[in-house]
Amino acid sequence: MISSGEQKAAVEAFMKKHNYTVTALPDSDKKVSNEYAVLRHPIKFLINKRGELIGASPGYGEWDSEAMHALVDFLLAD
Repeated sequence: MISSGEQKAAVEAFMKKHNYTVTALPDSDKKVSNEYAVLRHPIKFLINKRGELIGASPGYGEWDSEAMHALVDFLLAD
């Protein structure tokens, strides 16, 4: 997870408050957001093992379904 425009301490406090266990990377200067042309939040990117962007999904959505897991596994398979 990348937090655009937030300072590290704010991101860490938010993660702790909500008991999130995923890795969160602050993007306080929005460098990463600008490189990926992020215009709205949230947005999810799929990046393969070679570091190539292979998909993006803007907005909220259900990522816990069996079908979504199968799609992500298929897209990330080498």
